Amino acid sequence: MSIPVLPDNLTTWVLESIVSTADNKIGISYESVQTSLELMLQDNLPRFVQYGDKITLNPQVFNHSDKDQSVVLTLKNTHATPATQQETIEVKAGESVSVPLNLMIDEVPA
Repeated sequence: MSIPVLPDNLTTWVLESIVSTADNKIGISYESVQTSLELMLQDNLPRFVQYGDKITLNPQVFNHSDKDQSVVLTLKNTHATPATQQETIEVKAGESVSVPLNLMIDEVPA
């Protein structure tokens, strides 16, 4: 039997085991397994923006590892002016950090 490859994203799987004996006794067991990468980013982007908007993005960085991590966030865009292009943050083991990134949406040329 091979071990299945699980996805990279945060997913909870519920496993169900059902067994029966020769004298018709049945046992059922449930177990949950959660998969994730050691370091994950939830972007938390707004649904709508228009030119001239000044917005703050608040991506959440999750450190699921057992070691503290130094993370460099780089903001790349085509029609926005960020207050800063890069942020370096420290995320302790097992914790998450929200990183406010300010930017202004530029007018798109016609």
